[in-house]
Amino acid sequence: MAWRNWIEGDAVNLIDPNLRVGSNRDMMRCIHIGLLCVQDNVANRPTMASVVHMLTGGTLSLPTPSKPAFFMHSNTTTDNLESSALDQSNNFQFSLNEASITELIPR
Repeated sequence: MAWRNWIEGDAVNLIDPNLRVGSNRDMMRCIHIGLLCVQDNVANRPTMASVVHMLTGGTLSLPTPSKPAFFMHSNTTTDNLESSALDQSNNFQFSLNEASITELIPR
């Protein structure tokens, strides 16, 4: 949802209405930094030191984020998922790169 709103120019929709009394510029910057932290290419993700600098340095320009590594479409039926997104027992694996697997069932 965050990525979709970002590319459509509607990232302000991600901000809780109760928080909109603050600086939209600062909140949009936080969303931008969050998207940079989930880049598909690990080399494009900022270090924690860079994140701290981005959060505290208001004049620092931020790189443009690309599609996140984890991107789940709103329709998650097995018909719409690639066959590689299913494990052998037909449980969903939403991370296709095998670097991390998100389980939607609590422990």
